[in-house]
Amino acid sequence: MNKKILSVSALLFSGIILTGCSMTETETITTTHITNTPPKMLFLGDSIPDGYGLDGFSTDDNSHCMSYPNILKEKYREELQGVDTQMINKSVSGDTTQNLIDIIDSGDIDDYLKESDVIIVSIGGNDILQPIYGILNGLKGDDADIFSIASYIPKLGDDIDAALVTFEENLKTISDKLNSKTDGKIFVQTLYDPTEYIGIDLITDFTGKKISTFNNIITSNAENYTVIDIYPSFTGKSGELTNMPDFDIHPNAEGHKLIADIVDTELKKYEYTYYTYESWEHISNTAIGLICGCIALALISIILIVILIRKKKKA
Repeated sequence: MNKKILSVSALLFSGIILTGCSMTETETITTTHITNTPPKMLFLGDSIPDGYGLDGFSTDDNSHCMSYPNILKEKYREELQGVDTQMINKSVSGDTTQNLIDIIDSGDIDDYLKESDVIIVSIGGNDILQPIYGILNGLKGDDADIFSIASYIPKLGDDIDAALVTFEENLKTISDKLNSKTDGKIFVQTLYDPTEYIGIDLITDFTGKKISTFNNIITSNAENYTVIDIYPSFTGKSGELTNMPDFDIHPNAEGHKLIADIVDTELKKYEYTYYTYESWEHISNTAIGLICGCIALALISIILIVILIRKKKKA
């Protein structure tokens, strides 16, 4: 009888040990933080956010040039030290609004759209500027024929007007599609006028009006996105902020710094949320109950053993 009681006691104590080892649980406390610096950003667009023309730029990798997305990535990592930040730049040099629609429809960026606090879009320049490139190429060299260019402008006007109609339709489509795939805040940038550097009224007046119409389309359709207006800050500074002295319309390093400042100012008008987590292990309430039960049973077993021993001695 004593052996049976001892065996039961041993099993009970073994149960206590096993229970203490295996019946732990992890508890996590989630802390919500509010900040004006967006932890997770997604950039979409063409060669401007892609960083074309900057030192370190590559069509295969746009992460090694000081484009304004990369400037903001470094700035925000510094401001949010210890936070899981993310900057994804899916811009592609040469892309049009239709190309961006195709990217959104492909599903390739769906995960980024779901994760991002902000989505910054700079697109449409290639929709309307392709015809203007012909003017710029015609102005290169000492044998530039201004009269031939002037005769070409009416046809250019028709082409760009048609492109502007398509741009407005596609911009609405982009806005609708992005809003259906993300809870992040969407921003759309206006376009600066690079051609003012040329200094030929016939050309600058023409391109200036078309780019103004382009920007008006962006601002007048801003129901489901916020406009980041970079146009005024570039006005009168095309030669300083772009590569137009080399007949390249893209922003130079100073231009990207300025765009980064403008975008940063606009983004920080809003609040964003991120979370931190603290976890630790402890014995579960179930395990504590079982341990207490085992201890009680063990004590009862000990008491029974003592009683049996005393009875044997009396006998």
